[in-house]
Amino acid sequence: MALPGTASGGRQPRGVNGNDLGDFLRSHRARLLPDDVGLASCGVRRVAGLRREEVAVLAGMNSD
Repeated sequence: MALPGTASGGRQPRGVNGNDLGDFLRSHRARLLPDDVGLASCGVRRVAGLRREEVAVLAGMNSD
């Protein structure tokens, strides 16, 4: 049985790239700063935006 949103056999539907979701999340995460969402900023960041752990805290989830 195929998962919803996938073609039979576990393949991606036509026109969907496996990296699309990751690219979307990274681009949106990079637009926010911790100060923008009420989190304390600590230290210098190598990459702009929120860390995965910060996004998880805001979503009420575990980062793992």
